[in-house]
Amino acid sequence: MSGYHGWNTHRASCLLLTCFMSEFGNQSAIVYVRNYKKLKITVHPDNATVLEYRRFTFHCEANGDSPIHISWFRNNSRLPKKGQNFKVVKRTGALKFFQVRVVDRGFYQCKAENGKESVLSETAYLRVECKQTTVPRYSFNLSLGVAAPNGCYKS
Repeated sequence: MSGYHGWNTHRASCLLLTCFMSEFGNQSAIVYVRNYKKLKITVHPDNATVLEYRRFTFHCEANGDSPIHISWFRNNSRLPKKGQNFKVVKRTGALKFFQVRVVDRGFYQCKAENGKESVLSETAYLRVECKQTTVPRYSFNLSLGVAAPNGCYKS
């Protein structure tokens, strides 16, 4: 291929692309084909136990064709980018809680999207514990059929 006209002048631009040299009759051409990078979650959120009213961050990172957008789900429902006590950090895709509350407990997943495809992370469980000076207040959860803590109160 080094005999083709212009190959050396275009070699640097071929580092990120797959290049093919073709000869069409009396003319030669370089055809650039963009390598497709499959979208993949590289950092999954981890299970965590956090004391109520503490700061906490779930991490999620993805690799693939850009631009990649990260969104979060709690108990299979999409979270807004910003809530009363949390936000999704646009630059990193992390889910940052300013003050974790008992009602924040549940199953979390991040979703990476790039316009061509989307992938979900593994599921992480956030367990929220009351401070030692408080005890959990329980209510009956109809969807689970069990009594579950929904807050804390001073003992």
